[in-house]
Amino acid sequence: MSARSISHLVLRRWASSGMAVCLLLAAAAAPASAYAERPRDNTCQSGKGKAKGRAARAGRKSKAAQQEAPPPAQASSDSDTGEDLLGGLDDDSPKQEERPAPKPQPKPEPRAPVREEPAEEPAVEPESPSDDAEPSTDATGEAPPAEPEQGAQAADDGPSVSIEPFAGFGIATRSVRMPWMTGALEVAPGVTPAFEVGLRVQARPRADFSYFVNLVYQSALGFSVTERPPLALPKEVGARSERVALEFAPRWRFSNGQIELGIPVGATVRTLWAEVHMSQTPSFSLVGPHARAELLLRFSDVISLRIAPELQYIMMVDNDVKNAGVSSSGVALGGDASVEAQVSQVWSVRINYRESHALLSATRGSVSFSDVERYLTLRAVGSF
Repeated sequence: MSARSISHLVLRRWASSGMAVCLLLAAAAAPASAYAERPRDNTCQSGKGKAKGRAARAGRKSKAAQQEAPPPAQASSDSDTGEDLLGGLDDDSPKQEERPAPKPQPKPEPRAPVREEPAEEPAVEPESPSDDAEPSTDATGEAPPAEPEQGAQAADDGPSVSIEPFAGFGIATRSVRMPWMTGALEVAPGVTPAFEVGLRVQARPRADFSYFVNLVYQSALGFSVTERPPLALPKEVGARSERVALEFAPRWRFSNGQIELGIPVGATVRTLWAEVHMSQTPSFSLVGPHARAELLLRFSDVISLRIAPELQYIMMVDNDVKNAGVSSSGVALGGDASVEAQVSQVWSVRINYRESHALLSATRGSVSFSDVERYLTLRAVGSF
């Protein structure tokens, strides 16, 4: 084989090997986008091309050194490996500019979560309960249940004392029949004007059990009697008819105040006095203790009904009546009934009717003593 043929064979092998190494180095050093922009007519050259390639690489390396950006370690190692394998032969094609790799920024170190410890609250000494302290409330804002004593006190809310004055006007009648001399004396003046005043003081009026004191005064106005003497002309004699009662009563409330029951016990005095001392009309007083049962029914907050039957024992009688042949003791049966309408928080209007029959037996003869009084009045009642 001639020397020319050997040289030609060596060049062919060198060209094929150098081309493959150039492709490998280009693929490892440049990204895919740079490889796509690589001119397709670049090929490995020999001779002058090799010198030009080395000069171009030296210029690029000096430029890269000025920019202080070292080339990737992998590309330089591959390039060194290729040059060693090929005996210093390199691709004479111009290499793509190597971009400086961005400097890796240090990652922030994760901070350990800081655990906040609850602040210690200063110890508070328990305060002693006082009368002015407000009741404490729980988390829901509701007050704790009241103690039994507080519950009993709440049930008795309201005024501890109630004062109820009243005054009324109306009509009255009074008729008296009694033994007199040889016959019977009848005093019946008919219907006359009447007025009344009273006062009731009640303790714990809204409690289930309470008590009250009651004072009543009633009188007939313009009361007169016609006398017919046997040897004289008839004449009119003025008289006064009065009644006074003082009583004390315990009282019970039932059904939340819809029903009230009281048992008043006291004394009653009723009188008939002639204005002329020397007359045929007797003057007398009937005195004795009494008891009655007072029942109050509330139909609503406005209307109420009061019924009070009464029994009186007459234990004191004037001498004029006893001398006429009448017993010194007796009984009186009667009672009160009223309907009340509440017109305001303080005032109410009450229609009251009272009737009482006093009976005394006769000590001689067949004529007994009877005294009947009736009052029908319209009252104005206050509550303070």
